[in-house]
Formats: sequence, C-alpha cells, structure tokens
Amino acid sequence: MRKHIPERRPIIILASIVEGEDASAPALITNIQDHFAKYKLPKPLFIYVPRAPKRFALVTEVIAEKGFSFAMRSTVLNDELKQPHSNKIADLDILLGGSLCGIYFCLSLCDLAIVGGGFHPKGSHNICEPLSFGNRSSSDLTIKP
Repeated sequence: MRKHIPERRPIIILASIVEGEDASAPALITNIQDHFAKYKLPKPLFIYVPRAPKRFALVTEVIAEKGFSFAMRSTVLNDELKQPHSNKIADLDILLGGSLCGIYFCLSLCDLAIVGGGFHPKGSHNICEPLSFGNRSSSDLTIKP
C-alpha cells in the first residue's frame, strides 16, 4: 500500500480511539492538516481505527459530516491487505479501519502513532504496539521545512 502514497506524504494513525474521543478527532485532524499546509509540507494521510468494532459506523458518520475525503479500508484493500486499485488512496484525508485485525498492518505503515484512551478519563492504551514497529514519536516527525 505504501507504494501508492507519495513518498513524502506522512502517514499518521489514530489507533484505538475510544468512545468520547471521537468528537475531538476531526478537530485534531484539521489542526494537523492546517499545520502541515502552513509549512507547505505534504498533507498527511490519517488512518483512523476505533477501539471497538461496534463504533465503526458512528465514526464513519462523524468523519463524513466533517467533509473529509475518506474510504473504508475494506473498500480500498483486499483481504490480503493489498491494494487492488492504486488510485483510491493517494488523495484521501482518512483511511478508516473497519476491523481490528488490520491494526498491526496499519501500525507498520505509519510515521506517527496517536494512541487513544489517553484523551479521555478511561485511561490510555499500551503504546508498546506502535513502538514495536519502530514508529517515531511526535517529537521525531519533521513538521517544519
């Protein structure tokens, strides 16, 4: 999949976002996009994976209401997580994870992982999963020219 995304375009995953964090996620995405645009950097691709499968439909509604260009992972990638149509991902704002089974694949692609649970009183999730793939921390991601 990465070969179909412009090389300089960063990939940021919002992983295991919990109930209560979904309302603030669109503003976070917009703020990051604006920051990259301010410095004339390539627009990041966001991969959004909610923590609970029962919330996938709700998250899709929230993202659609905000006007982001998005696609469900299942409509862009086949069961082997390969991209049958190369032009479908290149210009998306958000790729929505539709199953938890693909989270490790998504984590392996990203340049930066934002792990959910810590923005809500429920408590944060374990950051060892993204770190095990060698993902950079937010302080490592170059955001200025």
